[in-house]
Amino acid sequence: VLQPGVSGEPVEGASLRTLIKDPYILLAAGAISFGNVGIAMLEPSLPIWMMSTMGASEFQT
Repeated sequence: VLQPGVSGEPVEGASLRTLIKDPYILLAAGAISFGNVGIAMLEPSLPIWMMSTMGASEFQT
């Protein structure tokens, strides 16, 4: 009687150089970086804007 079984083969991943050259990975990394730039610029200036526009005290910002 046959006994079904699964034997795994070692899978070798792509090298870092290959991944860096991949245009889709470059596009995704660029989009993520570009999206974070806006958040990084907004985060330190938001409390200052709230204090001047909304009249918020330091505790409320």
